[in-house]
Amino acid sequence: MDFHKMIKNLTLLFTVLFGMIFLSNYQYLVKPRTIEYELTDNESETSSYFKSNDTPLPDSFEHAWVMSSSWEGFMGVAIALTSDKYYYWMYSDVEWLEEPSFPYAGSYTFEDGKLTLEVSGDHYYATEWNITKNGGRKCLQAKDEFRDLSRLLIPDPKFDAKVPFKNQSNLVAEFTYWPKP
Repeated sequence: MDFHKMIKNLTLLFTVLFGMIFLSNYQYLVKPRTIEYELTDNESETSSYFKSNDTPLPDSFEHAWVMSSSWEGFMGVAIALTSDKYYYWMYSDVEWLEEPSFPYAGSYTFEDGKLTLEVSGDHYYATEWNITKNGGRKCLQAKDEFRDLSRLLIPDPKFDAKVPFKNQSNLVAEFTYWPKP
């Protein structure tokens, strides 16, 4: 094989490899798209990610946050507030002895830039959240996760308690804005 043919073959090989790497990371390189899904007859109205309970849900919320889609693991946290009550949902790939049912509901306090949830179940990612800014938005960050922006809870203006994680793919942490303590 002559030198020019070898260079041509190597160029082709590297082009194919580069293309494969680009395509495998395409979802991280472009703006996330809205994932619309329809519930089947076998799914509950809340989601197939978690077991639902019969907690009555309000028609609207004053605030709602959902975990950023920047987190690359299989996990989600959603917190929605009314004037006197919180509602908390979570899904995870962690196996529990008994599968929890969501939402948890209870009272909460805002004090010194922190949201504290009164515990009403066994499986919380966190019950204390710092209020921090990210990209001009007031986000929630678990008290013990101060350096991991991918786990921020982002305000969800389209929050729907029946499908709390429906808009998660559109909620992205901006890594150029580091939170301040």
